[in-house]
Amino acid sequence: MSVSLKVLEHEIYTITPIKVLGPVSFAPLGLIDMFNSGGAIEGLKYEVKTGSQSSEEIPENLSIGLVVLVSIKVKGCGRFGAYSSAKPSKCKVGISEVDFAYELASGLITLNLDDMPPEDQKVHNVEIEL
Repeated sequence: MSVSLKVLEHEIYTITPIKVLGPVSFAPLGLIDMFNSGGAIEGLKYEVKTGSQSSEEIPENLSIGLVVLVSIKVKGCGRFGAYSSAKPSKCKVGISEVDFAYELASGLITLNLDDMPPEDQKVHNVEIEL
């Protein structure tokens, strides 16, 4: 992709790998209203569950009864964003289910991390279920 800017113009692009988990593609973006949005991501774990099974990789032809859990450790507060090819069934921060927005056209998931993490935790534990 070629990008050109005129004098005194600027753009910020976030580049992050997209993880393909069976029929679902996912990429965390971080705190999207910050210049270094991905810098807020401290940890990332993918888990795929099929019935009672769980693994990080699944066969391409297996998608019935599939649940993808993405666990993300996020430092700071603000508007968190991620790309997903499928609308989440729920999002949680810690143990609490939270409201989220999903834009079908772009695949953008957003949710608000209103406060800093508790002092004893240092990060928010965000879980997105697809």
